[in-house]
Amino acid sequence: MNLHAPTDAYSIDIQPLPGQVVARRGDIVLAASTRARVMYETRLPPTVYFPPEDVRVELSEPTELQTFCPFKGTASYRDVILPDGARLKNAVWSYEDALPEAAGIRGHLGFMPGVCTNIDTGDATIGGTTTGNISGPLADWLLADAARIGTPEDLPAPSPTSCANRACR
Repeated sequence: MNLHAPTDAYSIDIQPLPGQVVARRGDIVLAASTRARVMYETRLPPTVYFPPEDVRVELSEPTELQTFCPFKGTASYRDVILPDGARLKNAVWSYEDALPEAAGIRGHLGFMPGVCTNIDTGDATIGGTTTGNISGPLADWLLADAARIGTPEDLPAPSPTSCANRACR
């Protein structure tokens, strides 16, 4: 089965992955699930998310790190603790209170790039990055700089001089 992302404008598309999906780091199974999901998001590579109960390695309590995405919400991070005791800092993230567009991954865990050496999706083929047709400084800020904002409350309030019209006052 081939899965692919929509290609028009900005979008988040979350699809269930059929069959067993296994994430590994070398010979270590990090997660194995028949309930994994893939999220396609404009300008980002597809990401596989696992229900927390299908993660097979120990996880720490949430760390202090949080990031904010204006499309998905605030992500919290945890360390992965490997069977030999090695600790991979902030190796997984989740959106516990995901925004409506990302409700399909609420509470699921995604692995940071480089944590998994292989994600076996069985017969499912995950499509590539979707570029959409959005561009410009606002889109670049939303998709890059906003990730550095800890929470929505940390966003600066618009000032009268920063608005192109009076609608944002």
